[in-house]
Amino acid sequence: MGAANLTLDLIFKEKYVVTYLNAEAWTDARRYDYQYADFDLPANAELTTFIRRVAYPQGESSKNPNTPNTPALSEPLWWDQ
Repeated sequence: MGAANLTLDLIFKEKYVVTYLNAEAWTDARRYDYQYADFDLPANAELTTFIRRVAYPQGESSKNPNTPNTPALSEPLWWDQ
């Protein structure tokens, strides 16, 4: 490959492969706006777009009455709009 051919896209894609099933892998993918080469939604995915946020845990609202209603998982966070 060589240093001249090394791109940020390739670094993020390989980091995603190595850290698959780790929360950090999703965080990096979201920060990179899911722009990896050949990175598509799974076939028959329930959402038509990539996830932009994580829902509050179900038990959180029973313990904390100030928990807001969870918006759609595809809705961008305040810093991502």
